[in-house]
Amino acid sequence: MDISTAIEDLSHELHSSSLEYLGFVSAVKKLAGDLGERQMIEIEIKNDGVTNTVPSEISLCLYRIVQEALHNAVKHSGTKYVKVHLQQTADQIRITLRDSGKGFDVGAVNGRGLGLASMRERIRLVNGTLVIRSKPTAGTIIRACVPFPVIVPPSHPITLQ
Repeated sequence: MDISTAIEDLSHELHSSSLEYLGFVSAVKKLAGDLGERQMIEIEIKNDGVTNTVPSEISLCLYRIVQEALHNAVKHSGTKYVKVHLQQTADQIRITLRDSGKGFDVGAVNGRGLGLASMRERIRLVNGTLVIRSKPTAGTIIRACVPFPVIVPPSHPITLQ
């Protein structure tokens, strides 16, 4: 890869226009496809009910968490397969990333990694939770949950006859 391609890739990572123009789910799929192709790794995306119309502050937070977690998997895990599960329930959006790579001691890296700290800070800003489970030789699971406001349609006006 030449330097201009590297700079262009970095620019796209810092400001993803695909998130703005395609929406959350499509942007995550594009990110996974592009990264998987560049790094020769299979990234499976499974979507259970998450739409492309996630509010911008939530979609940016979750997109950056997926981005950081995928980059960490590529850089550190040694795996050739990552599964990303997107789920939406009545009251939350949940993202689970799972790899079967070499894993790590979560306690030993707490506070040391800028990427993990960034993920924790982002999730805090949207009142969400982040759980990282990993053990050496046992892979890694990262789960991010964000409360999703339930939109209750206004009640129908009552007309008296």
